[in-house]
Amino acid sequence: MAFIEGQQLCQIKSRRPMKTSFTTLGCPAWDLTRIIEQGSRLGFDGVDFRGLQDDLDITALPAFTSALQQTVTRFADAGLVVNGISTSLKVCDDTMADANLEEARRTIPVAMALGTETIRVFGGGHPDRHSKQEMADIGQHMMMRVLELDGASRFKWVFETHDHWISSADCALLLERVTAPEFGALWDVGHTSRVGGEAPADTLQALGERVSCEGCRPRSRSRPGDEGWLALRAS
Repeated sequence: MAFIEGQQLCQIKSRRPMKTSFTTLGCPAWDLTRIIEQGSRLGFDGVDFRGLQDDLDITALPAFTSALQQTVTRFADAGLVVNGISTSLKVCDDTMADANLEEARRTIPVAMALGTETIRVFGGGHPDRHSKQEMADIGQHMMMRVLELDGASRFKWVFETHDHWISSADCALLLERVTAPEFGALWDVGHTSRVGGEAPADTLQALGERVSCEGCRPRSRSRPGDEGWLALRAS
């Protein structure tokens, strides 16, 4: 995928000035202080939390529990927002219903305090036991339960093109079932294009206005013809 296609995509999708953030998944050695300092220094608008150092679940960490208000102040003072929290919910996995709801309940108050707009979930599931249609039915039921939780409707819950759900046609199965405006897609261009082999225009056509965020990840130029990717998350 050439870089110019990524630029064109942002021009097509964006209806307001694009803002950029980075995910903590890309800087696993950084502590909270360095994340805030580097995010501000490098000119990012926000941070998307996929864990902090060795912990994928930030809702169990002191910085997001007992010291949450101090964390809120630190981000505000740095001119950064926490635009997203990436959870480990796997909404199409029928064995994770209780764990999904428990994590969602923990995440909602943290997201409220931080002023976060977007909460990311995965699809997951067991294709050895269920068809994609059946897993989409499971995901529909799970997301409706999540959206019924107190405070859940204040956020955009986005379903990433990931794991068993790289194909935009498969993702559309769940999006068609969950029509609530609080639910949309997080389009990871690296998965659909590089792994799935889809042209970006085809993915955009399939997902359409249900795309709430686009995510691109940096690539090294270790292979001939690898042009590198811009690291951004737009919303």
